[in-house]
Amino acid sequence: MTTLPGTATSTDVIISYSSALPAQLVVGGLLLLLVALGALRWPLLRRVLLLTGTVTLLVALLLARGLP
Repeated sequence: MTTLPGTATSTDVIISYSSALPAQLVVGGLLLLLVALGALRWPLLRRVLLLTGTVTLLVALLLARGLP
């Protein structure tokens, strides 16, 4: 199977996701830690970061589970 120049194969996509996993886990964990410690004063910002951190961790864990 040949691919056109400049296109990514599924293997390329999996490799790029797997290299981003440590950063995703760190960012998600730090966001949840900030929320848990109450370091943020504004309730709306706290909610947004709680949601963002949770989604980031879930996506990272789902990607890690699906990788070979």
